[in-house]
Amino acid sequence: MIKTLSPDTHIEVERIHITLIRKAPFFWRLQMVTSLVQTTRRLCWEGISERFSDEGVEERLHRFITLLYGDRILAERVVKRLNERQGEKVKPPDLIEVVLKVARVFEKLGIGYEIGGSLASSAFGVPRATPNIDLVADVKPDQAIEIARLLEEEFYVDPDMIADAIREQSSFNLIHLDTLFKVDVFPLKDRPFDREAFSRRFLKRLSAESSDTLFFATPEDIILSKLERYKAGGGISERQWNDVLGVLKVQGPGLDMAYLRRWAQELDVFDFLQKALEEAGLSG
Repeated sequence: MIKTLSPDTHIEVERIHITLIRKAPFFWRLQMVTSLVQTTRRLCWEGISERFSDEGVEERLHRFITLLYGDRILAERVVKRLNERQGEKVKPPDLIEVVLKVARVFEKLGIGYEIGGSLASSAFGVPRATPNIDLVADVKPDQAIEIARLLEEEFYVDPDMIADAIREQSSFNLIHLDTLFKVDVFPLKDRPFDREAFSRRFLKRLSAESSDTLFFATPEDIILSKLERYKAGGGISERQWNDVLGVLKVQGPGLDMAYLRRWAQELDVFDFLQKALEEAGLSG
């Protein structure tokens, strides 16, 4: 049974909306995400400033970062770094500007990368505000110090955390100090699916006026990765599920269904894929 992304949206209205999104340029969807993030963060900051108007800027920044990332210790470290950059103010977050800074450093070091997560699903599906940028990178432990050296002027970055994350196959975080935007970097896993998905990444131009490009995961691999996360989270995340449905609805018949079904079987998410295809109106 076809399901709308929002229960208060009529199915015919959603069809029109999806058609318009599908026709929009790729970079328009990226800019829509940036606009949504800027709006939600501005409202969040204004709410904190009003609620805690008797506190100083440093205390309110601490609350803001803790609210964004749920980590008081991380907030303390970031505020400390901000204090070291005297006279510089936090600016509205431009996702594309931030991710380009990280990508160019990776390229300089010969590190392959791809954009995944909610930024990618928004770019290929229905745009939404996202709390961070997810990158998959083919990074090695001995590159941790150079990554930190090249990023430390503009980012909160911990070389020991980077090296540990690479060795343990977990993620490490980079926080852009001018915008407080977080980049989560996931070292490339040595699984057949991850290797094949990474080999399929492709360059996308970021605007009509600029020649800037970034590597993105393919829509099929975004769907499969989202389904894995959905399953790992107990199959209850409405946000992850709607991201999957959004990509399916916008990309539609252009998706490689044979590839999707093959890897869904291998990753043990086939039942979730079948359900998503039905709700997206693609099961026929």
